[in-house]
Amino acid sequence: MIRISIVALLFFLSAIPGFAQDVTTKVFASNLRNPCGVAIRPVTGEVYVADTGRGRVIHVERKTVKEIVAEFPMEEFELDSEFILGPMAIMFRSRNTLIVGTGGSPDGEDSISVYDVEEVGKEPIKAEDFEYQVKLDADGDTPAEGDFFSMAKTKFSLFVTCNGDTSKGWIGRSKLQVKSLGELDRFIATADVAKLPGPGGMTISPEGHLVVAQMGTRDTPGDSILTFYSEGGELLDKFPTGLNDIVALAYGPRKKRLFALDFNWAEPKKGGLYKLVAVDSKEGCTAELVTQLDRPTSMAFDRSGNLYVTVCGFPDETQEDEEFYGAGKCLLIRGVD
Repeated sequence: MIRISIVALLFFLSAIPGFAQDVTTKVFASNLRNPCGVAIRPVTGEVYVADTGRGRVIHVERKTVKEIVAEFPMEEFELDSEFILGPMAIMFRSRNTLIVGTGGSPDGEDSISVYDVEEVGKEPIKAEDFEYQVKLDADGDTPAEGDFFSMAKTKFSLFVTCNGDTSKGWIGRSKLQVKSLGELDRFIATADVAKLPGPGGMTISPEGHLVVAQMGTRDTPGDSILTFYSEGGELLDKFPTGLNDIVALAYGPRKKRLFALDFNWAEPKKGGLYKLVAVDSKEGCTAELVTQLDRPTSMAFDRSGNLYVTVCGFPDETQEDEEFYGAGKCLLIRGVD
């Protein structure tokens, strides 16, 4: 392993603890069903959310929701039937090009699909009307892949977490073409390399490294780690975090500090947004709680440093089923970066 102690301190850029006291949170969109993805549209700054449990991607503005891509396949999450899988990770490649990773089909049928979303306000695009699409089929004894929960991209590559072969914990890679996606290949067997299962949140560091959070096991507290890879897939280093289940990572656009969302399967009422503070390249980092969140799943910063976070929330069990299904929200958090 190549140690990157100097780079590590750079990519955290959080060695000075403490937050401004004016962090505020407000509801940006409500009545969502276990939303799992959020993306900021380039140039316009518009907010898009994967309303996963309803099989759609939506545009949100002042709590007004417009369907953009609809009719994605859906299925129950095998580890918890409360959660419905559908469109999951979403990301803009350019102003009019939206990439969606799905989880609502059997492994091998889930896809990374590209949509042309040039104009908001038209009839929603059907999920099947994609511009390009790639899948990751079985290969001999190697299982097919699916549940594409997290994505990150560089200039040349798109990276996705996979959940088919859990013994390997694959990161898939598609080499970006000028107007399309290249084939989706198995790129990094994170469970073999990091010695911990469950690739979760993923982002690209300011230095261009692929940053992947290994969530570990659901019943082992504090086992999530950060791993850093070169764009060629070489493990550069790994660090303990003390967090439980890191489902999302993001760097603030101004101060370049690294933030993590901890879903915390074992104690979900203790989930939250954390700033990762560098301690030492050998000891890793500590996690400073920014704000408690009810089962967070994804986040994205806009250019001004405002942070948008999707949460599954906790349903009001005294209400009817529709209230149960509509506990999810997209939150706007200011004062973080």
